Amino acid sequence: MTNLYQQLGAGVKGMLNGFDRIVFKGGFKHLMFESGVSHFLRKKGVLNKDYKGWALEQTKSIVDGAEQLSQSENQEFVRRFKGKGERKEKVARKSQSDRNISEGLIGICYVPQYLTA
Repeated sequence: MTNLYQQLGAGVKGMLNGFDRIVFKGGFKHLMFESGVSHFLRKKGVLNKDYKGWALEQTKSIVDGAEQLSQSENQEFVRRFKGKGERKEKVARKSQSDRNISEGLIGICYVPQYLTA
């Protein structure tokens, strides 16, 4: 299989190389302090007594969206892991090999303990 660079030859002015996966990390500094969290929740209209239900609902919404994405991209459900002991990289490589995936989304995983009431 020829790559795009080989196909286009002299028409290529330059190349960018990158990693084979992207991991997003970050933080919301204003949510790291009680006053920031209180302000955020007040703007969202969430009362302290309703916070737990609201947070579980937000988490479920994210997981459901990931489930739909995984189904539409590669016809596979989100993989649920029991905890830290399982090697997600190993499972992903096996899934990639078993399903002959050469590019794109391999799968989505999460640890379901965050959805408990």
